[in-house]
Amino acid sequence: MSQNLKTGYPSKDRTHLQGFSKKLLKPTILPISILGAFMLINSKRMDEPSIQTGERIYSKQEVHDDVITLIKAFKTYSISRGKRLAIVTPNIYEGVIMTIAANAMGIQVVYFNPLETDDELINDITTYAPDILFVYDRDENFVNMVHESTFFPIELVINYEFGRKDISYSQSRSSSGPINTSDLPIDFVSYDTFRLTGEHSDEHVLPAILRNLFSKKVSLFLQTSGSSSGKPKGLPFTNEAIFASMIYASNSSGTKTNDARVNKVMCILPYRLPYGWALMFMNLMGGHCVVLAPGATPTDIGNYYKYKPSYIYGTPVILRAFIDNTPPDADLSFLRAFFAAGFSTSEGLYKETMDFFAKHGAVNAELRNNYGIGEGLCIGTVSDGLPHFENTVGKFWLGPEWYLVDDGLNEVKYGETGEALVYSKTLCKGYVDEPELTEKTFIKFHGKTFYRSGDYMSLDENGIVTFYGRRKRFYQPLGATDKVNCETLEKVILDCPIVKACAVIVVPDEKMVTTSKAFVVLEDSFFDKAGVELDIRNYISKSLLDYQMPGYITFVNEIPLMKSGKIDYSKLEKM
Repeated sequence: MSQNLKTGYPSKDRTHLQGFSKKLLKPTILPISILGAFMLINSKRMDEPSIQTGERIYSKQEVHDDVITLIKAFKTYSISRGKRLAIVTPNIYEGVIMTIAANAMGIQVVYFNPLETDDELINDITTYAPDILFVYDRDENFVNMVHESTFFPIELVINYEFGRKDISYSQSRSSSGPINTSDLPIDFVSYDTFRLTGEHSDEHVLPAILRNLFSKKVSLFLQTSGSSSGKPKGLPFTNEAIFASMIYASNSSGTKTNDARVNKVMCILPYRLPYGWALMFMNLMGGHCVVLAPGATPTDIGNYYKYKPSYIYGTPVILRAFIDNTPPDADLSFLRAFFAAGFSTSEGLYKETMDFFAKHGAVNAELRNNYGIGEGLCIGTVSDGLPHFENTVGKFWLGPEWYLVDDGLNEVKYGETGEALVYSKTLCKGYVDEPELTEKTFIKFHGKTFYRSGDYMSLDENGIVTFYGRRKRFYQPLGATDKVNCETLEKVILDCPIVKACAVIVVPDEKMVTTSKAFVVLEDSFFDKAGVELDIRNYISKSLLDYQMPGYITFVNEIPLMKSGKIDYSKLEKM
């Protein structure tokens, strides 16, 4: 053991934090709104690019002016502090500035999945009871369904007609005369009408902005789909948490605001997911030009190279699609790094990616594994400039308090595997309307409320984090929008009458992304294995969707167990 270690415990020896100042380890965090942080950091370079969507690039000044316009529209429609806005759009410019305007007004924001059916959306709307809806490509029939299906009044529905996205802002400005809002149905207006209402409004917005500039109140919360439980979950956050995430990430990576190396940042992640939403706003506030990626289909991804982002944030699944769908003659020399968040990339996928970069001229580009916690606004790890080793995900962010603990919540030593507990101002306070899950997940530890991640990893004395797996054990197959829970697969397979025991692990598929492998013990060892596998698949297909089906089924004589009697998944991963 290193001579720098006295006890071997990270919290006491702190060798992984040597060289960092107290200012970096405990930075000052302002309870400031998104608009306030945006102006504070970017006030001297308002003419620089801020958001690119398609071929259109908006300067920081344009973003600010558009936000002010929407604030005036909110005030015209008497939508004020304490209200709740539900945004049901893909990653588009209008959704971004709508969020910033609402945040500056003290209006809560919740994101819904725009790919959901009308019935699914109405269920979400009923659950979170918004006062305002911002949707796209929905008609008045949908609005009528909402009114008929919910027991609370919705004051305003704003519809963005996605097919008209080519209408420029300047064209809208040329419209003559103010909008007479009294002639409009109060519960359903187009986005263009809503915006023009703000353009022609003489409302004073400064008091409203100042009142919320340094607000600690909950201003946004996120409804995510495809969580490990398979159910949506609401995560409330404060303005202070949003700003803290940006400071922690910046201090940890050394990438400062307006870093010349980072010309454009693309987040190919839907905003209904915490890391897509958080990363976009963190980079926007930090002065970088954010490239909006409305979709993640193979066609979308194959065209994103033309925007020339220096950093791309995605997942191994999106990386796979990026490799498969980039045109053969594409020049990616502008790319500095692809960050694969959520899961570690396999060694095979890493090698294929580096070959892909070299083939397309991105000779200095890096593939980086990162780890993030949605409950902490993407609080996690940074891997910029670190050597690549399989399963490593970089170093923990500076600022938050991290502990790796055993099943008894005792801290483990450097190099030992434990479950990650984390405390930070970026943590949400629990799950919306789920007190049992909150009590189970947010626990008292060392006198503070820590988030219990369910993720197992080790930390070496240099600060490198190795990720081993998740207690919840889920994965996202190629082409799927939601994750698959291994425990759910185990239960379904165990229901099959010819199965005695089963254990499911996550493994790379044929394209080295992720799928599942089921180890099965049969009730009768003399069954014909080939025929039995087909029988099992036919049986479980009645309960599972196509993307949830196990990638591989392997028959074994017994499932390895630990001394505690629990399944030894680490042994299965070596088989």
